[in-house]
Amino acid sequence: MIAIVMNSPEEGAGLFEEILRRSGYPYSVFEAYRGERFAAEEMDAILIMGGPMSANDDLDFIHWELKLIREAVERNIPFLGVCLGCRLLAKALGGNVYEAPVKKVGVYTIKLTVDGLRDYCFSGLDLEIPVFQWHGETYTLPEGCVRLAEGKLVKEQAFRYLDRFYGLQFHVEITPEMASKWVKKLGNRGTEVLEDFNRYYPEMRQIAEHIFTRFLGIVERC
Repeated sequence: MIAIVMNSPEEGAGLFEEILRRSGYPYSVFEAYRGERFAAEEMDAILIMGGPMSANDDLDFIHWELKLIREAVERNIPFLGVCLGCRLLAKALGGNVYEAPVKKVGVYTIKLTVDGLRDYCFSGLDLEIPVFQWHGETYTLPEGCVRLAEGKLVKEQAFRYLDRFYGLQFHVEITPEMASKWVKKLGNRGTEVLEDFNRYYPEMRQIAEHIFTRFLGIVERC
């Protein structure tokens, strides 16, 4: 069983959930912000998705998720964190989470590192890939972690700890339906952002398929 942890009603697993349904791998969705909980040892893998809150917020479900991540690491349970989930992983591993120099909203190009090009989940992707960003915080790379991708204004974009714990600062799981809802918060700028998203969506969908299918390969081997 794979657990999908949601921190907001608008930020589900999107394409990742589509891939899970197609693969037939059993999964359950937990709305952590509504108090839904589970034990790490009950799961084969854990996904923590995004949300508008900070990894530093004094919220019960944020504290629970940090504890959950540490238990997953102790038990070698594969983990994938997206956006807020990425920063929670960084904090759980000893990194610092803080306000980014700029707030990024929209499609941006990031560059894979040498380690990223060799990584199991990222190898086979282009050196530079488009991803959808929606974040105002960043993190310091925790000790012992490997940087997999970086950006120009916000350097930290993806990292791995050991061989099965991944953090993605960006969104490739986002679907057109999700994007249409998100951009309503942007007012007039939303139209431009959505047009940009739709232009790059076919490529970003392929990237999501590549990364998450590889991640499921890790889960199946563990």
